[in-house]
Amino acid sequence: MKKATPSVRQVMKTKHPVCLSLIKRVEIHSELLVLIKQSLPEVLAENCNGCCLNRSTLILYSRSATWISQLRFYQPTILETLKLKTPQYAISEILFRVQVTSVGLATQQTKRQPHVPSSQTIDEIAKSARYVTDTQLRSSLESLVQTLRDKAK
Repeated sequence: MKKATPSVRQVMKTKHPVCLSLIKRVEIHSELLVLIKQSLPEVLAENCNGCCLNRSTLILYSRSATWISQLRFYQPTILETLKLKTPQYAISEILFRVQVTSVGLATQQTKRQPHVPSSQTIDEIAKSARYVTDTQLRSSLESLVQTLRDKAK
């Protein structure tokens, strides 16, 4: 009989060293995020979604590149605040990243059908191609017409 996989709560009760280490990191990141949000205007603070400390580099996450461009103006302020209030972490650099919400969702949304022109439009391109004197352009237009006719089928 297969042994049941322990739940997260069961592992937490055992005070496993790996779990304790992860919990400590989450607490540090939460503490830093609170300090960062306190040093920012309310509008920007609402758009700071999270942070991650890796050695002396802090990575700050936001919903979009637009908010990140605004947050970059406050980088010196954030860095100064963190150096004063949390010297034990020795943060020397802040990087900004856009938070990816769902990988699967992005691939589903980009899948769309190509727009194929009407047969009349394709015929007009073919007629125009006959009167073009540049051989390379004529060849390209004829190739385009053939591709469009194949797609229209």
